[in-house]
Amino acid sequence: MKPYQKAVMADIDNILKTAWIRQLKADWKIANYHYFKDSMRLPNLELSYAEGVLGKWKGSYYRRLSISIFLINNYTWEYVQEVLYHEMAHQYVEEVLDIRDGQPHGEVFKQICHKNGIDPTATGDIQSWVEKRKNT
Repeated sequence: MKPYQKAVMADIDNILKTAWIRQLKADWKIANYHYFKDSMRLPNLELSYAEGVLGKWKGSYYRRLSISIFLINNYTWEYVQEVLYHEMAHQYVEEVLDIRDGQPHGEVFKQICHKNGIDPTATGDIQSWVEKRKNT
């Protein structure tokens, strides 16, 4: 590939990632309103290169929610949204309910998820998670 082609591909890649972040922000705002009664502040949204971690909430002063590029590239946006909502439930438990010392997928987290129709399960095995989602 010629240098100018690499530059064009990098530009396209950056435009795509910017669009994904923009859509994640829009989806986050809608979910915050519908599921969490506008009780949270928008965190830093990031894309990660992790294949085994679909999404991650890192609270405290980081306030970072990341979503896997692998997930975005290989699965429908519906799955991306489900992971986003799952991570938002973690954010809610920490920032709104002020529960920081509990199990990450403990009873309170599960209650919040079930109340809002969010999948509380967490797995690094994307394929089995997707298969489970198809059957529900």
